[in-house]
This record gives sequence, structure tokens and C-alpha cells, in this order.
Amino acid sequence: MTHCVACDKMLTDFESTRKTIDSETGKVEYIDLCNKCFKSVSEEVSVVERSDLATEDDVSTESDEEVLWDRVTWSDEEDEQ
Repeated sequence: MTHCVACDKMLTDFESTRKTIDSETGKVEYIDLCNKCFKSVSEEVSVVERSDLATEDDVSTESDEEVLWDRVTWSDEEDEQ
């Protein structure tokens, strides 16, 4: 199994088959990022994905608890300033 190069999380089948194709050279490269890490670069990179391998977990990468925690942390930082 492959791990995310950014956070070392074990990749799902869907995540491990995500790849980019260089428009100039035609070279294919696997991204090797989990969905959470890929989200930060997803608008900058064109990829080919195997949607047939996506599970419910792949489609929904952030739980409500993670989103809530991010909001709480961000709010606490504002209060300190």
C-alpha cells in the first residue's frame, strides 16, 4: 500500500490511483496525496481519477467534527490578537 507523501496516511485505492498528465511531455505521474492533503492543491493541478474506486469515505473527506474544530481553533486565535 502507498502512503500520502505529505502526512504519511495510508491511501485508499481511489487516492492511490490519482494521477496527473503533463500537457507538454505527456508524462503521467501519480500524485500520492490523501484526499485531505490533495484538497489544498486540487485547484492548481489537473488530475485523472478512477471514480469507480471511490468509496463513501473518499467522497466525504472532512467530518463535521473536523470542520467544527477548525472553526473553534480559528476563533480562539482571533481572540488572542
